Amino acid sequence: MTIYYPHKPTYHFDFLGDSLTTAFGVLSGRNPVCFLKMKHIQNCRESWANHLASKFDASARLMAVSGKGVLHNAYGVLGPKMGDLYSRITDNSKAHSYQYQDGIIPDVMFYFIGSNDYSHPLGPDSPLFVNAYK
Repeated sequence: MTIYYPHKPTYHFDFLGDSLTTAFGVLSGRNPVCFLKMKHIQNCRESWANHLASKFDASARLMAVSGKGVLHNAYGVLGPKMGDLYSRITDNSKAHSYQYQDGIIPDVMFYFIGSNDYSHPLGPDSPLFVNAYK
């Protein structure tokens, strides 16, 4: 009997992002995007992040939430901003509840967030946006 072990990736990538990172809309086909069915039209396995990681033989850990921004969430999206969420296991968890329990420290971290901040008519104030990004 042969036992096959899962492939151990060469690198570990972490991605912090918004709907672009969660592949929002990738499963919508020709249907108009319906925000009431958000979880049914996105698939992180089809995201740019997952595809990029596979090209470099890396694991991909996504910390991404559709509609969240740095300074402002997308128009109409309530709740905390991404800076308050990235250290949580879920939206309802306490801050810093995610402690990398798997023991994997990323080799590279990608930040692709901020597009929702520009969904408002005037967009964010540049100095405030840059400060919130830090």
